[in-house]
Order: sequence, then structure tokens, then C-alpha cells
Amino acid sequence: MRPAERMGMAMGCKEHPADITRPDGAICTNHDRYLAMDACLLASPGSIRCRFFAAAACVTHPRGGLGVLDGVLGRLVFTAEESAFLRHVHTVLAQMNQRWFARLRLGVEIPGCEGLRGRALDHALVDLEQRRFTRAMHDYFKAAPGRQSRAMAGINAVLRRNPLLRSPLLAAPLRRALAVARTRRCIDLGDEAHRRAIGHALVDSIRESRNAPAHEND
Repeated sequence: MRPAERMGMAMGCKEHPADITRPDGAICTNHDRYLAMDACLLASPGSIRCRFFAAAACVTHPRGGLGVLDGVLGRLVFTAEESAFLRHVHTVLAQMNQRWFARLRLGVEIPGCEGLRGRALDHALVDLEQRRFTRAMHDYFKAAPGRQSRAMAGINAVLRRNPLLRSPLLAAPLRRALAVARTRRCIDLGDEAHRRAIGHALVDSIRESRNAPAHEND
């Protein structure tokens, strides 16, 4: 049985996305989890539905997303310091996102998102997540601000220039969201407002695709 299938069944969902050939690792495992979470919310009566987890699956995609850190590609394009930071933030956000999923599946609202549904809920979840990203970043580098500047400059350079993280490797919704972001300014993941803008564009792209799965290019 495929990983995403096992996870979907464990969550009590009959629908689940297809698995893909990918490297093994915690980020790719969470990519599978996010796919299953998205399918589960769409299939579960009484859940609060959103597409936030489909967006998270795009961001953690094994090809062109954060999932590259679990394979050889990640070691080719990111330094050890950059990889360690990205893994740290991923772990912090994944733990929070799993708690959010547990609430939404039961129809329990997320604090700070009361009364929101649909696109408004997706955008609010993105905003809360990126606020947590900023705190995790500051906590990680608090004793060495120079390290933060160096690491973020390197990560931004990869996202702006490295052809390995551009089409056709990126999942289509993420590729479109980054394209929108690039028309406005140079990508800067150290800027919370810019990360929010990318996240908003990503969930909007997924919604406009009419429930297109996050593994569209698999």
C-alpha cells in the first residue's frame, strides 16, 4: 500500500491521492501527509474544508519543493547551514499544521480564523503560518544575526536563479504562484509579507484549478 494511501486510511478517509516515486525522508513523508489531509478534509462530513494543506503539499514537493532536501538535489543546491535552517522551520510548521488539521477535521475552528471559510480561511491560515515562520527564524538565528542574513541570502539566490528549482520540476500551482511573486519583486523568503503573498497566490491557484491535486505534475 502506498504511503499516502496508508495515511489517508488512518485518518478515516476513503479518498486519497496517488503516491509518487520520491526520496525517503521526513519532508517527503509530510508531503504525503499533506496530500492525505487535503483529501480527508474534502471527503469528511462535518469538517471545515480548506485548500491550505494542498498548498503545503506543493511547498514540500519532492521535485522542486522543500522535499528536495531529502535527496541528492538538496545537497547540490543548498549549503548545510541553509538545509539545517529549512528543516528546522519545516518541523516547526509541520507540527502546527498537524494540530490544525486535527481541529478542522472535527469541525473545530482555528483560533484567529473564527467564522472564516473558503478562500478567506486559506489566506488567514497562510498568514498565521508565516507569522510562525518568522518567529521560528528569529529563534533559530537569535544569537547570530549575521548567520540569518547569510542563510537567507543563499536560499533566496537558489529560488531566484537556480534552474533546478524552476519549471518543469515545480508543481504547477507553486510554479504559477512564484511567477506571480517574481513579477512584483525579487523573491525574499526573509520577508514575511512576501511569503504571505506567495502563499495567497498559491492557494488561489489551487482553488482556480477546481480541486486540482497538489501532485499535479507527478
